Amino acid sequence: MNDAGPQWPDGSVPPTQGWQPPLPPTGPYQPGPPGQHPPAQPPPGYYPPPPGPYPGTYGQPQWQPGGYGPPPGFPMGPPPRRRRRTGPIVTAVVAAALIAVGIMAFWAPGFLRTEQLDINAVQDGVRHVLTDTAGGYGAGEVTDVRCNNGANPTIESGATFGCEATINGTPRQVEVTFADDRGTYWVGAPT
Repeated sequence: MNDAGPQWPDGSVPPTQGWQPPLPPTGPYQPGPPGQHPPAQPPPGYYPPPPGPYPGTYGQPQWQPGGYGPPPGFPMGPPPRRRRRTGPIVTAVVAAALIAVGIMAFWAPGFLRTEQLDINAVQDGVRHVLTDTAGGYGAGEVTDVRCNNGANPTIESGATFGCEATINGTPRQVEVTFADDRGTYWVGAPT
């Protein structure tokens, strides 16, 4: 064995870096004078560990398990995004809008529904106004009243439609005008 120090199995001498702990005594314990220690020699077959990446360290660096998250050296990702709960709000707004449209469609005249007058009732009303002597035109015999070509007129304030009637044997034209959106109408004088 070489007295120069420890050797690797292949016979080479390992490099020494930094502080190394003293080696235990190789022989039986022999007390000496106080303050003196026997020379430090490695025991037979002892080989120091290989040097680590930094001076004074041996072997692989040890990772100590810690708290949560990635191991050291890995960046932390961004914090998790807080999820907003907009689904119930959007559903409530859409439901309220649909309810409002539904109410307006069947309640307010002219909104998604058109009010029409029954053409037969209109023709009877025109005949009554033309023949009524107290509040109408008092036009004698009125026959063959036909209004709006037989189609139900749509109620709209200010809208007009025409009627043909035979008054005392003579064909005449009568204009009918809606006074409001509720179906009230005026019967014009026969021409």
